[in-house]
Amino acid sequence: MSYRNGQRLPLEGGGALRLSVNPRARRLSIRIDARAGEAVAVAPSERRLGEVVAFARTKAGWIAERLAARLDAQPFEPGAVVTWLGRPLRLEATGGAGAARLIETDEGPVLRSGGEGEAFSRRIENWFRRAARDFLTERTKSRLRWAISPAAMMARTTTRSAATTRSRSPRAFKRPGRRRRMAFRSILLRPSSQ
Repeated sequence: MSYRNGQRLPLEGGGALRLSVNPRARRLSIRIDARAGEAVAVAPSERRLGEVVAFARTKAGWIAERLAARLDAQPFEPGAVVTWLGRPLRLEATGGAGAARLIETDEGPVLRSGGEGEAFSRRIENWFRRAARDFLTERTKSRLRWAISPAAMMARTTTRSAATTRSRSPRAFKRPGRRRRMAFRSILLRPSSQ
């Protein structure tokens, strides 16, 4: 059977498998695209797509397990309560176009933001990104010895799962111009340990 780049195939355990050709790839691989909710099988050339499909069929159980375990990405909505640094954080809409601000109240911390729908969700996510970057930068500075300091810290949303952190190597802290990448959801949105 002939396969094409970008083709989607149904999986036995449910879900879909998208075929992808990446000329820089050296081997066959399978990854989970959490945003699209599908498995992606990567081959170095179109000629090897048949091999990657056969490989994916042998890993059908693993793929089904990962797709079932992934966190469903849901937009932030007013009134929702999320966990932030082990504490419940309530989200509130203020109306208008204001940026998200953290406010301490008698009931606990509240994150207030302007905007409606998608704009509200985007402003809340941007606040979490900034908070994660500040948290990581401060924590990294306190842990480093001597004059070694990171050139930049970047908090990003992962495309795999919400608990994935990704970094190239510990050398990223030693060389200027290198970035340390961490997923903000895995740092700030951890469940509280009770």
